[in-house]
Amino acid sequence: MYSEIISSKTLDAAFDYTTALFGGLEELVELNVQTVKASLDEQNVLAQAALSARSIDEITELHTGQLPAAVKKTLFYWQHVEDIALRTQRGLLAATQQRLDSVLQTFAIGMNTASSVPALTARGENAGLVVVDEPPAVEVGSVAIVDSSGQIVSSGDQPSKLH
Repeated sequence: MYSEIISSKTLDAAFDYTTALFGGLEELVELNVQTVKASLDEQNVLAQAALSARSIDEITELHTGQLPAAVKKTLFYWQHVEDIALRTQRGLLAATQQRLDSVLQTFAIGMNTASSVPALTARGENAGLVVVDEPPAVEVGSVAIVDSSGQIVSSGDQPSKLH
């Protein structure tokens, strides 16, 4: 029963992670396709303008004028990439949080089950968790401490000779 629950939860977590990752990848591919299409269209316009130019100075001005726009486009592209990465990271963190909550809930259920059992005994050397009922403490009277020759060194009734 537990293996079915754990397997189901593990599959759900793997699906959530995969969904988050592929969602980010899909957005990144879509951004790259749009960027390539826009770049090809712009290059076509620039090529047409260069072919219709009457002098080399016009061609030089055309390409020089494109530099500030290219810098802005590059900046905007990387801002989009960063946004996609952040959304993907949030999706992965949400999936991780769900998995952690599930694991902690399963752990809490296991702890409640284990605490309701009076005593568990280990069978074999590879036992993981051993819970043993301890007998109640028995009150002990005064105790005498005896040295190796049999002389009483200390007892609860007499002051100690050690001090």
